[in-house]
This record gives sequence, C-alpha cells and structure tokens, in this order.
Amino acid sequence: MILFRAVDAFPQNPRQSPDSTNCQRVVVKFGTQVLTTDSGSLDLNALRDLVSVIAGHRLKGTHVAIVTSGAIGAGASAIGLKRQGLSVAQQQVAAAVGQSLLMEQYNALFGRKGIAVAQLLLTNDDFEDEKRRKNLVGTLHALLQQGIVPVINENDVVTTSELDFSSGKTGGAFGDNDELSSLVAQAIGAQTLVLMSNVDGLLGPNGHVIPEVADVSDSLESLDLKNGNGRGGLKTKLKAARFATRAGIGVYWINRHATTLEHVLEGQTAGTKFAPAGTATNEVEQQVRNAVQQSRQARHDLARTLATQRNDALQKMSDALDVHRQRILEANAKDVQKARDDGRPEAFIERLALDGVKLDALQRTLVDVETLVLPDMRMREWTLPNQVVIRQVRVPIGVVALVFEARPDVVVEAAALCIKTGNALLLKGSRQAHATNTAIVRSLQDALQATGLPNGCVQLLPPERESTDALLKNTCVDLVIPRGGADLVTKVRKDALMPVIFAGGGTCHVYVHRDADLDMATGILLNAKTQKPSACNACETLLIHRDIAAQALPRLAAALQNAGVTVKGDAACLKILVGDVIQSQREPDWRAEYLNLTLAVRVVERLEQAVDHINRYGTHHSDAIITADERSARQFMDEVDSAAVYWNASTRFTDGGQFGFGAELGISTQKTHVRGPIGIDALYTYHYEITGNGQVRT
Repeated sequence: MILFRAVDAFPQNPRQSPDSTNCQRVVVKFGTQVLTTDSGSLDLNALRDLVSVIAGHRLKGTHVAIVTSGAIGAGASAIGLKRQGLSVAQQQVAAAVGQSLLMEQYNALFGRKGIAVAQLLLTNDDFEDEKRRKNLVGTLHALLQQGIVPVINENDVVTTSELDFSSGKTGGAFGDNDELSSLVAQAIGAQTLVLMSNVDGLLGPNGHVIPEVADVSDSLESLDLKNGNGRGGLKTKLKAARFATRAGIGVYWINRHATTLEHVLEGQTAGTKFAPAGTATNEVEQQVRNAVQQSRQARHDLARTLATQRNDALQKMSDALDVHRQRILEANAKDVQKARDDGRPEAFIERLALDGVKLDALQRTLVDVETLVLPDMRMREWTLPNQVVIRQVRVPIGVVALVFEARPDVVVEAAALCIKTGNALLLKGSRQAHATNTAIVRSLQDALQATGLPNGCVQLLPPERESTDALLKNTCVDLVIPRGGADLVTKVRKDALMPVIFAGGGTCHVYVHRDADLDMATGILLNAKTQKPSACNACETLLIHRDIAAQALPRLAAALQNAGVTVKGDAACLKILVGDVIQSQREPDWRAEYLNLTLAVRVVERLEQAVDHINRYGTHHSDAIITADERSARQFMDEVDSAAVYWNASTRFTDGGQFGFGAELGISTQKTHVRGPIGIDALYTYHYEITGNGQVRT
C-alpha cells in the first residue's frame, strides 16, 4: 500500500525550482466508477468526453496529469470475468490486460487532438525510495514541459495489498487512487487536484453537497453516511485532501460528468472545494462564485424564453420601479447623505443622486427597450457545392458583468438591455451606491419572478473590492464592461481574464473651423460643456482656427464665463484675451477630463493641426467640428479616430438613448466588436449552424 509521506517529502516545488514553468498545473483523478459502466466494462463515451475537456485545456497551456482507475474493470470485461468476487490473482490478470486496453484508448483519444500521452505505473517504492522518487519527479516535470499528458496508475500487477480483502482487510481503499493522486500533485507542484467519483462531492448530514471545506479535520470522517460519499473511500479522499491542501494545493471533489470537470478547470465552483491551507475562500469570494454559477444557469433558462416573455418582464420591471419608488428614493437619500458627509465632489453626487424625475426616465427606458425591434437572428445563409447549408446566426453573449461606480441609473439600463437580448447580468457597484443599487435590483427581481424568470438573470454582487477581484478571475463570465474613472478601467483591463469593453475616458473636443457660424458654435459649445459637465461626452477642449480666433474667442469666452466656465488657454489665447478668465495652459491639460466647468482652449493653425491634436490627446470618444464647408467636415470626420464624430452638433448626443438604442451599457472607445454606445446589437455574438444530408468531407 502506498503510504503518505510528510508534506516536506516534496521540498522541490516546481513553482520555485529552476525548471519551473508559469503554466497552471492540474492533476485529475478518475475513480473506477467514473470510467466504467454498471456492468464493469470500460465506458468509452465517458472517457472520450473527459479526454476532450482535458485536451482542450492542455492546448490552452494548462499542464495536466491524469491518475486513472478502471484497468481491472476493463480487463475483467475483456476476458469474461465478473468484476465482483475476483481473487487477488484474477485481479492482477485483469489489471495487466485492462491497463493496455485503457492506454490504447488514451493514446487514440488524445492522439486525435495532437497530444502525446505517457504511461507511468507506480508502486510504494517509487515514493519511499529517495533515488526513485527523485527520478520520478524529474520524469514528470520533463513530460509536462514537453506538453505530454502523464497517465498514472498504481501497478496492481506487482502490488497486491490494495487488492486483498481477505482476513478482514479493507483493501480497495487505495483502489480509487486518491492517495496516489495527492502524491502526484505534490510531486509536480500542482495548483489544483480534482478527485472525480460517482457522487457530487462531500455530502453533509442533510445529504446535500458541502460547497467548501476550510479545514480537513478528522471530524469529517463522521460524514460517511453510506448514502453516496464514495465506495468506502471517504477516508482516503479526506486524507488526500488533507495532505494536498497542507502543501498549498486546492482540491475539488466532483462527480463523474465531463461538464463538471470543465466548470472546475474554468474556475467555476462545483462539488466540494477543499481550500489550500491559509487560503480558504472568504465569504465575499464564495458569494461571487455562487452568483456566477446562478448566472450561467439563468442564461440557459433565458435561452428557452420567447421575446414576448422577456418584453413582458421589461414592462413589469418598469411597473416595479413605480411600486417601489419610495423605497428606492429613501435608500438613495441615505447614499447621497453619506457621500456628502464623506466630502465627495459635486460631480460624484450628481451621478449618484436620484429623484422622481430620474426614476420616471428610468421607467421610460425600460418601456423604450421593450419596444425595440431585435435584429434578425439569421445573419447570412449560403449553400456549398455539396449542398451543405451554412447559416450564420446571432446568439446572446451569455453572462455579462458590469463593474461601475456611483451610477445607479446604469443598473436599470443594463438590466433592460440584457433581459431584452437574453443575456444574464452581474452588477458590481460601489459601496457608495449600494443601498440604492440593492433597492433597485430587488424591485427588478420581483418583476422577473412575476414573469417566471429566475433572479439569476439580474444579480447584484457584494460592494467590497474583493468582489471585483473574484469576478475578474472567473472565466465563466463571458464579458465585462467597466463604467467609471480611469483607475477602475485600468484595473479591469489589467486583471480581467475575460474580454473587456471599455471607454478610455472622455476627453472630448469641439473644433471651430475658420468658416463656422459663430451663433451655432456658441450654442453647441455651451451645450457640450455645460449641459452636464460630469458626463463622459462633455467637451473638455475647444480648438479654434487662428483665422477667426481674434473675432470668435472674446465672444465664446464671454458666453462661457457667463455660464460659470473657467477657461484655460494657450499662449495664442492670452494674446487675444485679457482678464481673470484665462489661465496659462500647460501640456497635461490637453489630456485632462475635467468633469466640471473647466475648459481648455487652443488656437490651431489649420484643420490638420486640429485633427492631429485630437488624435494625440483625445480618448477616441466624441469630437465635433463646426463648419459650413462640407469638404472640411468630411476630412475631419474621416481623419479623427474617435467612436463618434460630429459635424455641427453637440458631443452630448453620444448616448444610447439619444442614438435610439433605448439605453446603453456604456460607451466603447475600442475598435473591435463594438464602438460608441453599447446597445442591443453589441450583446450578441454569432455561431454557425450547418445542415447536411449525410455529406462527409473527402
């Protein structure tokens, strides 16, 4: 019987050794009942599905070692022996035959993916003898670094202690290879050990799975309920978990299904997690994981709904905001007062505060989105010469996460767009708006329940920073969108393990060309700067052509001053304007997003200089030209590299509602997938549906 050595028996941790790689290392152990049918024969369908999952992650860079059972079952079936009641000698014969059959399948299945496998049959001596142990560790490292998947089993042909049930021996305790998998995980410095069996995990007294165990104590052995905690293997699984977690390895005990293994390898919660010593998942992280899991299920539930049902939900969500109006406003009043007490700037308070007028607008947003016509799900269709029909079809992205600051209105807009398009929504707001966000989300969830949709469609995550960290590490989220300041956007872009759509700030420009109508220019500039200065589409820099600067600047500056705007001008401005309204312009001010009544002004020599300034200092958000000359306007619009480019209109129109999208999830300044306001079209990806009539590729 292979015995556990002390944790320090494996001091050479590959994560710290000279031959280390930065790749994730995982050991997956297949129990006998994972790979065999009820009759005891090898379950080829189960093995194929499991190999497919592991191969997919190996090709993505994960290093995986397999500890496999199933040889005795496969061999016994092949030579006509019944699995039960075999003598030790018969089990040895079955193991010898079955191991070759098992490896034949592993070789074939992994080979189809272009992945090589290596067989290792181990005994207790391979771990107890120091020289053999070092050789084993070196071989495992070399195999993994070559991208080869080690397939490991105990050598039952020469080791019989685990096969002998005579004289009161329990035998079989290591037949599940639990202890061996823990030793292998320590030997390769794995981050994760996955124990797969015929049950869903460690079961509590109520028969339900215990989702997480922080301390693998001896008291857990009392949970041997004889109702499914394993084939008498609870003690060996707990022992394996105890020694692996003490070595800093996270352990998952999950059921036999390939989809469950996929969830774990993707970072999703499944079965029972035994946390590495000193790193047990805290309550906030667990809440995030549970929420993501519920969102995945809700996404599947939404896929079964009709557009009419989702529209009904949107109408009820609008009604719910009215029914719970007082509760929402009271919660918001508390948030606003707390923000004032904390000395938050007025721009922050403006974004945070709600009143009856804003709530009315949010109700209309839900109704507006309800009335939107969804795009045609079938994008293209064509037939190949062999009569295979290919269709390109829109499908929802899946689970969408929104990380935002003190902007409770975005809760409603995001929920409206996601429900309309069949996406599940995770909301991570700030602590400063948590009371308001909670009141709104509860109202929306009441409406969802009334239409038969699960609460998991729209969920609010805890406001703590740990919640953001846990969310960004969860690869089961399909898309994350940050809405907030530069620090928030930078963090999400840096830490997210999933695709990110973001706006890189709102340093927007208005350029007044030499032939501009000054009345028009004054009106547009005042609207772009003062209508809502805290908005990301507000103008932050005015550029003016030198030919009209002497005439236009005094007029524009007077209008801005009357509106309370502080002007920060360059040297050319100072020569034209005098007085306290002008401050010397410094280079960093060209990049500034003031979000208040401050405006930078620069005189440019020509249109091309204005374009160069915008492309250099702007954030590719929204920029406008005021001109009577179409040719100049076309040049500006063609050359300015921004999501929204305007001709004789205010930049304040860059908004999903103003664009006719009903609402927006944010504004993208990227060039892939979506640019500008993020409406319903941006919440779809697509897949291909291929229909044939027996055609095969030649």
